Amino acid sequence: MEAFFPMSFERWEKKVQPVDLAASRITFLSDAHLGATIHGAQLREDALRSFLEDLPGKTDRIVFLGDMFDFWIEYEGWIRPELRFFVHALQALSHAGIRLDYVPGNHDFSIEDALKRTCNVTIHPPHIEFRLFGKRFFASHGDRLTDTARHHRILRRMLWHPGNLRLYKRLPRSTAIRLALWFSALSRNSKNDATQMRSADTMRRVGFSLLQSGYDGAILAHTHKADTARWNGRQYCNTGQWLHRYTYVTLDRNGLILHEFLPHSG
Repeated sequence: MEAFFPMSFERWEKKVQPVDLAASRITFLSDAHLGATIHGAQLREDALRSFLEDLPGKTDRIVFLGDMFDFWIEYEGWIRPELRFFVHALQALSHAGIRLDYVPGNHDFSIEDALKRTCNVTIHPPHIEFRLFGKRFFASHGDRLTDTARHHRILRRMLWHPGNLRLYKRLPRSTAIRLALWFSALSRNSKNDATQMRSADTMRRVGFSLLQSGYDGAILAHTHKADTARWNGRQYCNTGQWLHRYTYVTLDRNGLILHEFLPHSG
């Protein structure tokens, strides 16, 4: 199998050292796009609230693999009302002794330190590499490994540039939020079924390349397509999304397992 790494991956690997996570059960989820004006938003929020409330005693650590918010803009102590239930849920999980990690996605261009201050969340841009049960794992949102075209790189630099973020925050808050909602919707709505299938196939190839390079497990996101596959005794998983289906991945001594949360059955 031919390696599929974009050039940027080699630079990541030099910067980020593996960590040993103090956990025996880890839960991974992503792509809830909270705050988006989409059909069924309240059902999704209720499902996510129910899922998170049920996690104490079932997991030791939660790794959010990006885009839990449709966009996130930090205005010191102010949090958008649509996102406060999630922040309160994170605070409750932290108080219950669950470790919280967040790997930013392409919609998380303004995540700074508010989640760390309010919920004790550790931010891991652009990925987290860790060892557990004597095995080596890689987890990331994945957009930087697949969206490598020049226009994606330019847009990413613009959105993440500290100076541009400071200028953006000088806009009236209501204007900034309307612009961010429009831009986020444009990005989400560009993903039709055919595009999502191509993206999912590309992400799986990236996942297999990670396994080929020596990782025992690779957990990625971004495509909104839940997926799992094995290669030579190693495993790739994609967490999927919490927009219309509620999928997530767990890691324990039995390995990586892809699940779907069904609200009415718990």
